[in-house]
Amino acid sequence: MQHIGYHAVYESDFQTALKAAADHGFGFVQFDLNVPAFYIDEMPRHKLNHIATLSNDLGVAISFHAPGDIVGLFADYPRIREGILDHMKRILEKANRLQAHHLTVHPLNPPSFRRADTMEDDFQVQYHDYFRKVLIENLHELSQASGSVLINVENCHFGKIAIDALTEICEAGTDTFLTLDWAKMHDKRQAIDESQEKFFFKYRGRIRELHVHDMNALGRSHLCPSEGVLDFEPLFRDFYDPSQWITIEVRPVIEATKAKEMVLGMIGKREGT
Repeated sequence: MQHIGYHAVYESDFQTALKAAADHGFGFVQFDLNVPAFYIDEMPRHKLNHIATLSNDLGVAISFHAPGDIVGLFADYPRIREGILDHMKRILEKANRLQAHHLTVHPLNPPSFRRADTMEDDFQVQYHDYFRKVLIENLHELSQASGSVLINVENCHFGKIAIDALTEICEAGTDTFLTLDWAKMHDKRQAIDESQEKFFFKYRGRIRELHVHDMNALGRSHLCPSEGVLDFEPLFRDFYDPSQWITIEVRPVIEATKAKEMVLGMIGKREGT
């Protein structure tokens, strides 16, 4: 059975999104926690129970995308760091009550300062070990609070420090996993980032989720596959496993439905069906 879901952003509430998923043949919804309609950290128990019951009745599972566009896990200022982790723990508590499968998080970027004389970022070299340790500690704290919800780290702003931190985490075998966003493995010229490719290939057994969307020649992403220029054959050849959950990051749900059929076709081609 394929676990294929869509990324809910434009739906007005949980009920609408879950019903749309059922109507369009999706197995789960990934609710984006950047969206105020989907804030769950202060949601009362009776509302959580209603959502959980509807999810079970419709046969549509739930996952979450953490508010990663403005909340990053390289945060090290003590009070800000404490606030971010507390917020994430509240999310995880509610996500467990909803029996969510996973929470996808963005590391975002540590501070960056290029030099005028060389245009190199010596700052990130100088503070590499410091911020590597920050990310490892923050992810460890979330993992300790995750319960049955998987923590999946997505390759968003995935530089050397993030890769080195996650290499250490993967080597240690801790309960932190990976989300591979195929478009984000490419730069705006549609070239594959070789450091990401090497990392994900080595630790492909820890990939629990794929994010699928296309990118055009101008660098615009979140398009349906075939509407851009990316080649998806290497994704499904080298990184895909049937146990993974595939989130269609194409919006709204009507467009995601078109993309789902294309993804099923690519999976069928890979499996010879």
